[in-house]
Amino acid sequence: AAAATTPNGPEKTDRSTPGDAPVYSLYDEREEILKALYTFHNSRTKTAEFLGIDKSTLWRKMKKYHILLP
Repeated sequence: AAAATTPNGPEKTDRSTPGDAPVYSLYDEREEILKALYTFHNSRTKTAEFLGIDKSTLWRKMKKYHILLP
């Protein structure tokens, strides 16, 4: 089945127990990071805060998904 979408992009798939973070596909997570970086003009600090993760976690995810900043 195709993933549901919302006007703001892919919908988070909730396969978790209450209190856990929603599960993303790798593509969805990469796209979410790219959109947030664009929104916050490539500010890793603001992007990490918006995504609710630590800056070091954002850095690791950017490396994992081959996201380079100018």
